[in-house]
Amino acid sequence: MKKFVLTAAALLAASSAMADERSAQVQIMETVEEVCSIGLAFGGSDEAGVGVSGLSSSYTSTGELNILDGDAQQLITGAVKCNAANGYKVTLAIAHGKLVNGANSAHAVPYKLKNGTPPGTNNLGQTISAFDAVGVTAAMGTYDVADSSGAASPLAENTFRLIMTEYDFSMVPAGAYSDQLTFSIVTL
Repeated sequence: MKKFVLTAAALLAASSAMADERSAQVQIMETVEEVCSIGLAFGGSDEAGVGVSGLSSSYTSTGELNILDGDAQQLITGAVKCNAANGYKVTLAIAHGKLVNGANSAHAVPYKLKNGTPPGTNNLGQTISAFDAVGVTAAMGTYDVADSSGAASPLAENTFRLIMTEYDFSMVPAGAYSDQLTFSIVTL
């Protein structure tokens, strides 16, 4: 009988402790993966690409900028969409820093790049840009061209622009001239 009374007393004490629980919790969790896309649009519609996942359809991941007139400015427009928690920057790697003749690399044409991003919403901040409004002669290397800190909506599709200027093909031999510009997203 003593064993039964002790067990009953223990159960009574436990049930009275449970009856006094005044709060309960549930933890809700979700993991959002980092997703970043970058694309470019060049000059006219004949040079537009097939589209980059997550961006407007006018942007492509690869393409050509055909120089049709030595006096014209060539516009390179980039779009970026990235949900990195601490923001991101856009870098530009320039392969040669000049337009090199594929048949004879001794012949090359220098050119300038300048910041062409107009003020307004959904434009990336170009405060760390290596290319000012006047233009800087291109040189081989990697440069910061934009960052998300100046964007009105950093998680939205944002744009940046560079303008290629001041190249002169009047005094060079015939051939195909090219340079490769690679834009990349670097998360911070």
